[in-house]
Amino acid sequence: MAHNPDAALPASASTPVLPPKTNNASDNNQKPSGDTQDDVQAQFHFQIAKCMCDPDKVTKIWAILNRHEDGSILAKLVDKDGRKPLHLAAEKDDEELGRVLVCFGVDVNVEDREPASVLNFVVANNHGNFVRFPVSEGVDEIKVAEKNLTRFKEV
Repeated sequence: MAHNPDAALPASASTPVLPPKTNNASDNNQKPSGDTQDDVQAQFHFQIAKCMCDPDKVTKIWAILNRHEDGSILAKLVDKDGRKPLHLAAEKDDEELGRVLVCFGVDVNVEDREPASVLNFVVANNHGNFVRFPVSEGVDEIKVAEKNLTRFKEV
């Protein structure tokens, strides 16, 4: 799914629609003048880490990505521990956060530092609720490790 900076949150999200990008630096979800790229990245990863399936926090992350000069790059950046945002969403079983990240160009087949695909990660860690999401987005099911195939078929 291509990134549309003026689009609303995914239809399945239960959060409000955000307005289009603005240049209002007083908005807490936008990079104020003087912030470095590292500050914006740190704020983004902080929000991802504390999201915990909270619709208001998913909305805040959507706003950060939507207002960033290139939200699709920000959505794909690893954090200081080498974790990718979609893997963090999967870790928290946060399907709505996963949908937001995919809307900004994150590939559902992305691998982490292990390397392990998102699908393999959620199957291996019994995150059954999240499994349906990457499958619905056309994930490459071959990315499930052989040791997790039985569990994947059960889900």
